[in-house]
Amino acid sequence: MKKLLLLLFLSTLTLSALYAQRTGTEYVADSVWQKKLFESPDKILPVLIEAALQHAPEVEIELAEKEIVNQDAIIARKALLSGVSLVSAYNYGTAGNLSVTESTINNPVNSFTTAKSSRYTVGVNLSLPLDKVFTRGNQLKKKQIELHQTELNQKIKENDIRKEVMGLYQELVLTNRILLLSNESLNSMQIHKKMAEKEFVEGEIPVSEIVRVSEMYTKAAVSNEEVKSKLKSMYLLLEQRVGVKLSKLLIGK
Repeated sequence: MKKLLLLLFLSTLTLSALYAQRTGTEYVADSVWQKKLFESPDKILPVLIEAALQHAPEVEIELAEKEIVNQDAIIARKALLSGVSLVSAYNYGTAGNLSVTESTINNPVNSFTTAKSSRYTVGVNLSLPLDKVFTRGNQLKKKQIELHQTELNQKIKENDIRKEVMGLYQELVLTNRILLLSNESLNSMQIHKKMAEKEFVEGEIPVSEIVRVSEMYTKAAVSNEEVKSKLKSMYLLLEQRVGVKLSKLLIGK
């Protein structure tokens, strides 16, 4: 029985040492840019939103759609030019000339002469379909409406991005606060566990008590690791949304 208790005690010590090595505040605000991130939301949040808007593919897509509509509007304004064409012709060969004078009346054989010559003609051909003429104003109005629609879609996308960034930021701040509380709780449990181990060695508390304290410490340590993992994930999600490392973005802000 004593061997079993000793084995249990040693196992508990090993487990506590393992978690003691892993506890800490490596994901808590311990640098200048992290302190700015959590302590100056009024200054930092606009920076995060601006970065997200600049790196958002949704906004780039809407800008591309807007440019397409602009180009379509330009084409619609010039649609009537499709009915205007420039024609030209070049001819080279023998051409006959008939001239009538007093001399040719007496000598009709010489009244018709031939000579080789070249000719180049240029002209404009105009052909305007009536549907294009009478619907030109409607086409231009349609393009203006489409342009306004793309601008509204862009604003909607930008608002969605702002809301997403604010949500991620608030979740990050909340998780950081929870981690701070979790660290305090874990430190208290670690002190309580060491005192319990000392009392157990001195025979002041039974095995059931040291086991209970060890289980409480283990739960606190596991909870602490879960919060750390969530905080790290929140960092990564926010960095993915803004498109740049937070440390790089916030230095000098």
